[in-house]
Amino acid sequence: MLDLTFSLLEGGLPQQGRLVVLFRFTTPAKIVRSGMLNFDQAEGRFVGPQRNPQLMDAALEFIHSVQTGEISRREQTA
Repeated sequence: MLDLTFSLLEGGLPQQGRLVVLFRFTTPAKIVRSGMLNFDQAEGRFVGPQRNPQLMDAALEFIHSVQTGEISRREQTA
């Protein structure tokens, strides 16, 4: 995964206790991929379809960085 970026979806009517993490990256074949991950804060895990473990680990690191204030809620590049 190249140029991996994350941001949090804000606005709308998210379920309480859930974060929607948007991601975008480029594959080695230069194909752009994007999507969203749903993180249940009470359970401390992602819910829904499982994805690449490397992507999930990087997203979890992004969430922890946002929660501790190390980065802004807008975007992070991994």
